[in-house]
Amino acid sequence: MQYRKVYNEIYFNILDDSIEPNVDYEEIIDMMEETLPQELLKGIDAFYVGNFDFLNSEHILSKYMENAVYLSDSIHHENDMMEQILLAVSAKVIEEHPHLIYDNRYFLNEWKKIDNERRVDIESYFGEHFAVFFSEGKEEAKEFRLQYPQTYKLINEVVSQYKTIKPWW
Repeated sequence: MQYRKVYNEIYFNILDDSIEPNVDYEEIIDMMEETLPQELLKGIDAFYVGNFDFLNSEHILSKYMENAVYLSDSIHHENDMMEQILLAVSAKVIEEHPHLIYDNRYFLNEWKKIDNERRVDIESYFGEHFAVFFSEGKEEAKEFRLQYPQTYKLINEVVSQYKTIKPWW
């Protein structure tokens, strides 16, 4: 097993070091530290990369569970790994602040319009936009913000619960 640390305090564990890694884990950690405020990761004890039966059985690549983020070792690109990390962190955010999401009628109305078209569950919808909020270029995210204003207002409000982040828009 290999490990590294995110922000010098959260373990990032690669469980099977006998296989050639698909991604550059040092780059992943750099991306996390450049992209995510440290406060947003509070409460996450560790990240684990490996072959997990529960991920395979649910047909997913990442999961936040019991104060840890589990990532599939089948992810083959750094950007894909980062997207999965952001999706898992969004699940943590939903778990910690459900009232901000489920009590926000403006956000729920916006989501319902999308849900009628695509049948997307609220957690996936929030997670996808949460990932865009942190990972896309400002111009691309600005387009999404204009298209889904209540979603991005909510994401900014939720993120500000962890740290005062001034929106760039």
